[in-house]
Amino acid sequence: MSADTLFITIPTGVGVGINVKVLENFATHVALALGWQPNREGSVIGYPIG
Repeated sequence: MSADTLFITIPTGVGVGINVKVLENFATHVALALGWQPNREGSVIGYPIG
């Protein structure tokens, strides 16, 4: 079983600095362990809406 979406809950009342740290820690530790690779090729073009 696999998934293509992962939701991260970001606390709203703790300030920007802590939220940035949560995302940095996720990208540095968890995402890499899940096989995620950062985009190094420029802007991402998503799917059309609708």
